[in-house]
Amino acid sequence: MRKSGLLLLVVLFLVSCQTGPQLSPEELQAKWRAPLVTSAMNVGICTGVTETAQKIQAGELEGFAAFGELLAAGIMIQAVDEALATAEPAADQAQLLAQMQADVEALRNVVGPWVNKETTSVEVLAVIGDVCADMNATFEQVAEAAADDGLTAEAARQMMDDATRSMEAALEEAK
Repeated sequence: MRKSGLLLLVVLFLVSCQTGPQLSPEELQAKWRAPLVTSAMNVGICTGVTETAQKIQAGELEGFAAFGELLAAGIMIQAVDEALATAEPAADQAQLLAQMQADVEALRNVVGPWVNKETTSVEVLAVIGDVCADMNATFEQVAEAAADDGLTAEAARQMMDDATRSMEAALEEAK
């Protein structure tokens, strides 16, 4: 009986060492807020760039309005880039951060030349699908890692809703 009790304690200790310390819901939200919001912003920017290119191709957008949408995308890309540059990821987030940085770089490589009139909406539409697919995959990986870490779907949804409201408020103030 003593050996089995000791064995059970050793097993429990080893399992607890492998899983690491459990974070509180607030700590999980703090840990995952920036990666979730940043990767969601990448997806949103990519979707917006795609829609802009489609509108230009359909003749629904041109001139200053088209340039304004491209400029807004460029500003958002810069904001994501700055957020990623100052990010301090936990060890288990480093690979995800690298993926988000690669995603924003790929998006910049599409939008930058387009803003500078080095490419056209036709060329953008030829490549943007793959860029957006990569960004969606990164977002899914971030969401999955956060869930695996213990962040609830409700907490993640609330963080995204809060971020959306904050961005909407900032856009209203800018008008």
